Amino acid sequence: MDKRKDKQLDLPFFGLSDYIDSLFEASFEKFEMLLEDKIKIDTYETVDKFIIAVFLSGTNPDQVNLDVSGNELKISVNETKIFEEKRDEDNYYSKEESYHRTERVIALPFLIPEQQVNAEFTGETLKITIPKKDVGK
Repeated sequence: MDKRKDKQLDLPFFGLSDYIDSLFEASFEKFEMLLEDKIKIDTYETVDKFIIAVFLSGTNPDQVNLDVSGNELKISVNETKIFEEKRDEDNYYSKEESYHRTERVIALPFLIPEQQVNAEFTGETLKITIPKKDVGK
């Protein structure tokens, strides 16, 4: 056996590489949690329109906003939760409110005709249809 490898095992920093690995793993787990918060979409196009399918599990249509500015479409979801508990027998009252906003901006290679954007909510999917300008030229 190589004597050098035996000496490395006796070094005071032997577990340091494992510790550093665990720090990186924990950091990436937190980063992945941030990505999970992102609005998930699928985009495709036909000859005359551009279609965006937005997957919004557990979201009410009232919580979704679409904003068009030039060639950008901003999809935002505003979620407010209120938890209220009241017990008369021990004169207890508690109210918790939380607000969460998630948004995603999609840039298209053309100006978006705002008045012609069509959005339809089916189940947990929002389907946005945007007509292409200059079709057939």
